[in-house]
Amino acid sequence: MKTSKLILMFLILVSIFGCNSSDNRVEKIPPPPDEMGASVTPIVQSRPPLSKNRPAEKMDTLNFGMDRYIAGMKKAKMIFDPPHEVMVKSTHLMKLVIDLDKSFKELKKEFKESKVLSKKEISVSDLVEVKLTGSAFKVEPITDIEQHLSQLESTIWEWRVTPLKVGEHDLNLVVTAIFVDDKGKKLRRLRAFDEKIVVKSLPLVDQVKNFFAEEYKWLFATFIIPLFLWFIKGRKKEEKEEK
Repeated sequence: MKTSKLILMFLILVSIFGCNSSDNRVEKIPPPPDEMGASVTPIVQSRPPLSKNRPAEKMDTLNFGMDRYIAGMKKAKMIFDPPHEVMVKSTHLMKLVIDLDKSFKELKKEFKESKVLSKKEISVSDLVEVKLTGSAFKVEPITDIEQHLSQLESTIWEWRVTPLKVGEHDLNLVVTAIFVDDKGKKLRRLRAFDEKIVVKSLPLVDQVKNFFAEEYKWLFATFIIPLFLWFIKGRKKEEKEEK
């Protein structure tokens, strides 16, 4: 009986030590062979070191955002006659001229001498849009809103502006450069000029007063003096007839 117990304990110890020794063994698995039977070794490609003397690459700034369009814009002179005081329900003809070559002095010839002109230097593209808007006005374009500029002559925009309300109101004048491709497709729009024109709309009574205050010399020379001379001449003629 004792012998059988000793044999059983011996077998248990052998099994325990045998499992531990098998667990401690590490089996090295060779890398899988390729089709030719050779081991495949992974290849790590490293980048060549950058030379300190390598010149920096130049960035083409004309391909950055709007720069390519801005670089192609041209300098131009713009002149227009903004209305400042206009009678309600009366129509004011407003003109705007853009030219690539002429001076302001030459462009002034497009307007009457009595008009107060606004002069600006702007950058434009070949195709230009000029918009005039105002909630307190009736604005009727006479010319096309979009026009191609010419290097041979001035480009003109005109509107009929009629105030609808008494008081001071804003007219919004916006000039936009439009960029197109060779097929005429519109690519970009760039605002070249933006201004608010304050217009004072006068009632009829004030307008009449202002007219006589400003034009009394013209009225006196044109009507009153000729009428007075005509009256004197008629009286002298009557006196001669009576004699």
